[in-house]
Amino acid sequence: MISKRIRELMINKGLNIPEFARELGENRYRIQNILNKKQKVPEDVIIKMVEVFNVNATWLITGNGPIYS
Repeated sequence: MISKRIRELMINKGLNIPEFARELGENRYRIQNILNKKQKVPEDVIIKMVEVFNVNATWLITGNGPIYS
């Protein structure tokens, strides 16, 4: 599940929800809703995670491959 991988990324980076949201330039409540599965992960947020954290998009979306590109 993508929300689980986002949590894993946050732990890996040592960031809490407000810090993670700030790094992405997002509202913390939007990130919180994504993590709590109240909202699907928008494409723009996926793109930001890939660009900001250099995360592997395939891993983020499917769980396959390494966490980082």
